[in-house]
Amino acid sequence: MIAKQSGGDIDSMALSINRLAVNMGKTPEAFRALGVSAKDPLEAFKQMSDIFLKLGDPEQRAAVMAQALGKAWFGAAPALAMEARRSAR
Repeated sequence: MIAKQSGGDIDSMALSINRLAVNMGKTPEAFRALGVSAKDPLEAFKQMSDIFLKLGDPEQRAAVMAQALGKAWFGAAPALAMEARRSAR
């Protein structure tokens, strides 16, 4: 599992993906504007990982991730970074 491989917190990952699914349902246009086209929350999480690395400003990154993934995003950050590196290959 990606949480274990990345050193991330599995509970934070689950909460983040759940919050992502809820938020995608509430404001799909906001996610499309970010570049998230996936409908499946796991695939959307992978797309969010690319956004995570592209946002160079740490404050902007934190704001976007908190808005999209909820308060638990910080525990999912290692998995976001790992997935982004994996997809860049």
